[in-house]
Amino acid sequence: MNCTSLQSITLPDSITAIGNYAFSGCANLKSLLIPDNVTSIGSGIVSGCMNLTEIRLPLSVTEIRSGAFSDSEKMQRILVSSSHPTLTSIDGVLYDKKMTRVICFPAGKTGVFTVPEGVKAIPVSSFKGSKHITKVIVPGSVKTIGVSAFNGCTSLKEVAIADGVQTLCAFSFSDCTALTDVVLPSSVKRIGYGVFQNCKSLKRIILPEGLTDAEQNLFKGCSSLSYVQLPESIKVIHSMTFADCKALKSIYIPSKVFIISASSFDGCTGLTLIGPKGGRAEIFSRNRFPFSAVERHITNTPRFR
Repeated sequence: MNCTSLQSITLPDSITAIGNYAFSGCANLKSLLIPDNVTSIGSGIVSGCMNLTEIRLPLSVTEIRSGAFSDSEKMQRILVSSSHPTLTSIDGVLYDKKMTRVICFPAGKTGVFTVPEGVKAIPVSSFKGSKHITKVIVPGSVKTIGVSAFNGCTSLKEVAIADGVQTLCAFSFSDCTALTDVVLPSSVKRIGYGVFQNCKSLKRIILPEGLTDAEQNLFKGCSSLSYVQLPESIKVIHSMTFADCKALKSIYIPSKVFIISASSFDGCTGLTLIGPKGGRAEIFSRNRFPFSAVERHITNTPRFR
């Protein structure tokens, strides 16, 4: 770890497991040879290895922990033999053999990536730190986008999520600072905490009907966010949900909302709450924000270029 002058590593055949963050911070590492007896690979083993472009996995590997090869910004290929019993590599992207999970996306890949139809899950940290990807297309076969799946993809501008996706887990798109456009389909029923935290370029979002909770830190630090449409099904707005959304000047709070955390809108200077007279928005706004009574929300979605 942090051996910045190290350029090549050949592990002995006696090694059967590589622990978490084993070679992280080895900034000049260009070659890592993993022997045939290794069965387990830990998380983040090459994070911060800025010059490593390729990893080849032996047939013996049976366990790869989350984010094993993430945050290695020149990585182009994660390779396995076609005869590997449980893994496969397509265009350098690592999947399980049945192509139902994207295990790890090489962080050095650029441009647009389309998740193959048939993939059911994008697991924890699988794209984390992929700083050069600009657009991701997620098919309806995917049901879950895992914790921190796209965290820190700082060039990611657009995410196209097809109908069929049901769950966005915590921090799945957090710190995607270039993200401006994401459309959530009606199939999404669960959005975890901090999913869009610190997406500083995000301007607008429409949350799908059926969602009941606007989770903690969901849009915290989204300093360009100026339009949010909450669904009529929403009931709870949790702590720090919209904290420091300084461009947000008004938001309609639907009639079914019965809990708004005291810190939900911390740092939202100049905000006006809109909602039914006598509803939770009016009660919450007292001594906090201006309030405008509107019995029925008329959708007028702004256009952004």
